[in-house]
Amino acid sequence: MSVFSAPLSPLSIPSPSHTLVSSLQPSWNGSPQFGNKYTAAYRGHAKRAGAPWDDSDADLVLRSAEDVEFRVHRVILARSLSAFDLSSLFTRSGEQELSEDGIPILRLPDTADTVAILLSALYPGPAPTLTDLSAVRSLLGSLDRYGARFVPASICSALEALATAEPEQTYVLACAARLADIARIAARATLRAPRQLAPVPRSNLGAMTALQYHALVLYQDDCRAAARGVANSFAWIAGDDIPGAVAADPNRSSLECGCPAAHEQTEGRKGAHAPPYYLVPEWVRKYMAAVAEALTKDVRGEVARKPAMIIPALKEAFACNECGNTVETTFTAFAEKLQHKIEERIAEVHLEVDT
Repeated sequence: MSVFSAPLSPLSIPSPSHTLVSSLQPSWNGSPQFGNKYTAAYRGHAKRAGAPWDDSDADLVLRSAEDVEFRVHRVILARSLSAFDLSSLFTRSGEQELSEDGIPILRLPDTADTVAILLSALYPGPAPTLTDLSAVRSLLGSLDRYGARFVPASICSALEALATAEPEQTYVLACAARLADIARIAARATLRAPRQLAPVPRSNLGAMTALQYHALVLYQDDCRAAARGVANSFAWIAGDDIPGAVAADPNRSSLECGCPAAHEQTEGRKGAHAPPYYLVPEWVRKYMAAVAEALTKDVRGEVARKPAMIIPALKEAFACNECGNTVETTFTAFAEKLQHKIEERIAEVHLEVDT
C-alpha cells in the first residue's frame, strides 16, 4: 500500500506572497543547496542521525539546521519531492561538500526533528506519530518548499485527528495544503463554538485565501440556520411522537390536564388521513425554544440532550401528574429524534471550499 494520499497540484497557494513557506516559516526563503567544499574544521561540528538514517548504501546526506546529517537515498526523495530536482542540482553545483566517504551533502533549513519526521513520512515503514499542530505546520511548510507531489497519509491522518481539538487552525492548514476533505471535517468541528477564525493567530492566516475564509463563514451561518430551523418547528416530526401532544381542537388552548398548550403544525398522526396540527404542551414548546437559542452558540445536535435543556423541561412536566407520566415514556425518545434531525440537516449543508 502506498504511503501517500491526496495528490498536490501544487501544494502551495499560487501567489508567491501567500505560500505555506512564507506564511508558516517566514524566516527562510531559500532553496536546498550544497555547501562549500568540505573542510575539516566545519566537519567537526556535524553530528550523524541514528538509525534508520545511517544506511551504508545511502547516496545523499541531508544536513539539518543544527548540522545533524541524515544519510538517504536520492531515488526515494526524487519520487516524492519534485522541487529537489536532484540531477539538476548535482549538474550545476561546482565544488560540492562531500561526506567522509564521498557522498554529496545537501544543506536544509529545517530542524533535525522536522527532517526526521518528514523522512519517516516519505519512506516505507512505520508512519510517524504526530500529535502537535505546530509539528504538522512545519512539515507542510517543508513539503511545500520541496515541491511534494503528495501529502503523506500520516500527515493527513494527523490533521484529521487534530481537527477535533483545534478545528479552526486545522481548517487553515487543510485549505493551504489543498486538502478539501480535511477542511470539511475541520469546518464541521468548528460548529461546537462557531467563531469564524477568531482562534487563529493573524500570522497564520496568510496561508489561506479570502474565498476559503468566506466559505467557512457561510458554512457556519448556514449550519446555524439549518439547525435552528429544526428546533423552531414541529413540522419534521409526527404529532404522535411529541410528548403530551394531542390532535388539534380549534376550541381548546390547553390539555385535558389543564396544562397550557398551543397548536403546532406537524407531520401528522401516523396514518394516511391524519390532520397536520397538534396541540403541543407549553413545556415542550419552551424546551424547543431553549434548544433553538442554544444552537446560536453551539451548532450541534447533542445540544438537544444537554442537561441544561432537559432538566428545566422535566421539572415543568413533572409538576403535572399526567404530563409526568407521559414524559417517562416519550420525552427521551423525542430528544433523541430532535438531536438526529438537527445533525441530519447540518450534514446537508455543503462547504464550498476553494482548494
